[in-house]
Amino acid sequence: MEAKKLQLEKEIGQLKIEWENEKKKIQKEREEYLYNLKREQQLAKDKFEDEKARLEKELQFKRESVEKELAEREKVISQKEEEFKELKKKADTFPKR
Repeated sequence: MEAKKLQLEKEIGQLKIEWENEKKKIQKEREEYLYNLKREQQLAKDKFEDEKARLEKELQFKRESVEKELAEREKVISQKEEEFKELKKKADTFPKR
C-alpha cells in the first residue's frame, strides 16, 4: 500500500511539473503572439502614415500647379481683355459710313 501511495505521489508530482511547464509554454506563446500582433499593427500604422504623407505631398503639389496654371490663365485673359478694349477704342475712332 505504501509503495502504491509513493507511486501516486510521484505521478502527481510529475503531472504538476508537466502542468507548470505547459502553463509556461502557453504564457510564452501568448506573449509572442501579443508582441507580433503589436509589431504588425505598428508596421501597418507606419505604412499608413507614410502613404498618407506621400499623398498629402502629392495633393499639395497638384494644388499648387493648378493654382499657378489658373493664375497664368487669368493673366492671359486680363491681357486679352485689355487688348480688346484698346482695339474697340481704335475701331470706335474710325468714321462710320
